[in-house]
Amino acid sequence: MSTPTQDFIQIEQIREGTIVMRDASIKGVLAVSSLNFALKSEEEQEAIIYNFQNFLNSLDFSCQILATSRKLNITGYIEKIKELEKSQSNELLRMQTVDYRKFIEELVSGGSIMNKNFYVIVPYYPLVEINMASEQYKAAAEQAAQGDLLGTIGRTGNAEKKDEKQGAPSMPVPENPSLKQVKVITAKLTEKQFQTGKYQMKQRMEYVSLGLRRSGLKAAALGSEELIELFWAFHHPKQAEQGYYPQIPPELIT
Repeated sequence: MSTPTQDFIQIEQIREGTIVMRDASIKGVLAVSSLNFALKSEEEQEAIIYNFQNFLNSLDFSCQILATSRKLNITGYIEKIKELEKSQSNELLRMQTVDYRKFIEELVSGGSIMNKNFYVIVPYYPLVEINMASEQYKAAAEQAAQGDLLGTIGRTGNAEKKDEKQGAPSMPVPENPSLKQVKVITAKLTEKQFQTGKYQMKQRMEYVSLGLRRSGLKAAALGSEELIELFWAFHHPKQAEQGYYPQIPPELIT
């Protein structure tokens, strides 16, 4: 019997620019710019390394740096250049446009052009940080913080359903859950816990943005729609490379 796709997705919901996981932890994602380190002078390189080192040493919470690399599809860009060729009235400009198009086509034919994106995932565990969790859940959250924060690697194991009559889980949580067992722990946040946790998480994200800014990097928090598109691209890489993204229903964007 095949396993439903939902069993491999650890996300409970995405709301207000926040990822709510099944274990009641919440995550925020920052899109981070890049810089050409090799073009910097030696003094600038040392300053960047020093500031980034100080930033990492100042963190008192876990975070994850994620780099994605995808093939860049420029078919649409080539088509626009061809249309510009046809509409160009100046012969000299038309010839220059043709040469530019041929240069781009030769560049692409020589190998795949990759588009790289960088993200920083900032987690927060409301049930732990607000002192509303058991020692078992706290140990599980600390263990999970050392692994894949977004859960994009895959969900391991299947959680058994609760016995509705007795209201008790059929699979007990061990005293010190491993990372695999953490993935199947489920919990629910109240609205107050969510709002409190989101505020604290945003404070952490602002701190990370400030630290990255000192290293010459720009960071911007992803909203709900951008987060949905990001996770859709994770699970549909070929369509994402072609630039296709489905229309997101308005009720999913909060």
